Amino acid sequence: MQQLLTSRFGIAFSLLALLGLYSVWDKSSNYYPVEARVQSIESLCYMKKVDRGVLRKSTTRTEKYPCDMIRKSAATDPEYEDYTVHEDVSAEVIYQAAGENQLRTGKLTLRRTAQRGETIGILVHNDKPDKIRLD
Repeated sequence: MQQLLTSRFGIAFSLLALLGLYSVWDKSSNYYPVEARVQSIESLCYMKKVDRGVLRKSTTRTEKYPCDMIRKSAATDPEYEDYTVHEDVSAEVIYQAAGENQLRTGKLTLRRTAQRGETIGILVHNDKPDKIRLD
């Protein structure tokens, strides 16, 4: 039993490492850096509860709603006392792809909050300038 668990963890770790290496390779060979300006910000929150049993773990998640509503529910509703509040910040950005005279817009999920008008670094795909990701 112990050997089976060890081999499963080894395989899972190897797959995650390969996925990470592919992501680094993909960024360096298929994308180039560009400065983008944040046009608008949308911040939505959700609540998440993790139940850890002896042999398994289950996660319950609510739908995304405006953060003030979620935080109020988490603070006042006893049904959500074991839930934690998580925030998703998405931004619409405007940028100019290399070799083009036109501005493009795209939407990204940010790791942090940003302000409208702020300049952030993004990566633009070499062949598909509409395909963007965070730097």
